[in-house]
Amino acid sequence: MAGQHQAQYEPLDAFCPLETWRLAQIVLTENGMFAETRKALVEQYGDDVLTPAFILQHGPDRVRRIISALNLGVERRVKEFNNRLHTLICTRFRWCERRDHPMVENAEIAAALVDIFGANGAAALTVFLLKRKFLDRLCGCRTPAGP
Repeated sequence: MAGQHQAQYEPLDAFCPLETWRLAQIVLTENGMFAETRKALVEQYGDDVLTPAFILQHGPDRVRRIISALNLGVERRVKEFNNRLHTLICTRFRWCERRDHPMVENAEIAAALVDIFGANGAAALTVFLLKRKFLDRLCGCRTPAGP
């Protein structure tokens, strides 16, 4: 399944490298717990909003609005589970203490997310939340001092 996604997205790497919209798209497409969010986005933007081709068909301003809507849609749904996430990630995993340590196991974070959201799209959701610094905000981590 993962190889299928990789092949599907490769042509987009030059258009929007490292964007979280692809991760949000995977989560919204694969994880049933995000069905309501997916439905709302489809109602707003059309049936093909979650396809890579949709992003390529629109100008930069519209693409930014769509990407923002996808990212916020995923975050809103995740925030509904803030209490459980806080307990698992902030308290048990001690995210703020361990986040910059080179031995941090992202698998542990993914396991906590699977416990709440299920396995479908868990890897994409983990990377999405890390890239968006969602866990830092959830746990109230202070930004480390600069070099």
